[in-house]
Amino acid sequence: MAVGMTGAAEARKARGPAQVRELDPPAVRAEWRSWGLAWPAAFTAPPWVTAWSETLGSGRPVRWFVVEEAGAPIGAVPLVMAGDTAQVAGSPDVCDHLDLASRPGREAEVCRALARFLEHRGVRRFDAEAARSEALLIRGWKAAGLAVDLSGVAVTVEMDLPGSWEGYLERLPKHDRHEIRRKLRRLEAAGPVVWRRSQDPTADLPVFLQLFRDSRPRKRAFLTPERLSFFHRLAVVLAAEGVLDLGILKVGGRPVAATFGFSWGDTAHLYNNGFDPAWADRSVGLVAKVLSVRDAIERGMARYTFLRGDEPYKFRLGGRAVPLLGFRARLSPSGGGDR
Repeated sequence: MAVGMTGAAEARKARGPAQVRELDPPAVRAEWRSWGLAWPAAFTAPPWVTAWSETLGSGRPVRWFVVEEAGAPIGAVPLVMAGDTAQVAGSPDVCDHLDLASRPGREAEVCRALARFLEHRGVRRFDAEAARSEALLIRGWKAAGLAVDLSGVAVTVEMDLPGSWEGYLERLPKHDRHEIRRKLRRLEAAGPVVWRRSQDPTADLPVFLQLFRDSRPRKRAFLTPERLSFFHRLAVVLAAEGVLDLGILKVGGRPVAATFGFSWGDTAHLYNNGFDPAWADRSVGLVAKVLSVRDAIERGMARYTFLRGDEPYKFRLGGRAVPLLGFRARLSPSGGGDR
C-alpha cells in the first residue's frame, strides 16, 4: 500500500500542480470537443450554455474556468459571478441539473484547484442550483475533503431501457401495459399513425412550438419571448451537435403532438412536449412520449429520462425518482492555501 501511495505522489509531483485559466466562451466552443473530458450534464456543456447565455442570461456574462495540468485541460466549469458568489451557469426553469466536466478520475483535483483559485479571488460562496447525487461536482468536492451543504430541491425521473420494445412493455404493471396498447390501437383507428424524429429542425420546430403553446395555458405563459428565443437557439446548437431529438406525431398526416428531447451519451432525455387539444381525448400527448421511448430503445439507448418533475405519467411509463441536490459551499475567507 505504501509503495502505491508513494508512486501516486511522485506522479502528481511530476505533473505539477493543477492551474486554472479563464477562457473566452468562443474559445471554449471551438476547443471543448478535443479536451477529452467527460461532460455528464448536457445543461453545463458549451452548446447548452451558449443557448442559455445568449437568451436567458440576463446580461450576466458566463465565465469559463478551465483546470489544466501541464497545459492540458483536466476539467472545466461555466460560472456566473455575483459579488462574492460563484454560481454554476444555468437557471432551473430550463437547466434541470448542473455539473462540471472532468477527465475520468480527476474530479477531486479539479475541485481542489477550482476552490483554491476562487478563494484567492475573493469568492466566498460556490453554488449550483441542482445536481445529481453522483455529479462530478459533488463527488469531486467530497473527495477533495472540501465542506459542502447538500439539500434536496427536486427529483428527476428516469428508467433503464431493455433491449426491445416488447421487453419494455412486459416490464410495466399489467394495467399500465394494457392502457398503452389500448391507446395506441384507439389512435390507429383514427388514421395512419406516424411518429418520426425530425430530420429538418428548421421546419419542424415551429410545429412543436405551436403544439407546445396550444396544449396548456401554463405552457403558453411559460413561452415568453426570451424563452422562445432560447428554444430556437437550443434547437440550432443541439442539431449542430447531432443530438437533437425532435419528434413529431402525425395522425392521417396531421401533426397532433410533438416531443422535444436530446440524446446525451447513452441516455435519451425528454425535455418538453406539446399536443393539439382537439386530440386530447385520444391521449396523443402520452402516445407521443411512449413512441419516443420506443425510438430510444430502437436506437440502442441505455437509459431514458423524463427529467425534472414528479408528474404521475412518468411513473406510469416506468420511471423512478432520482433526487436532485442543491449544492452550497462556503469557501475559506483566508483566500486559499495548500490543501
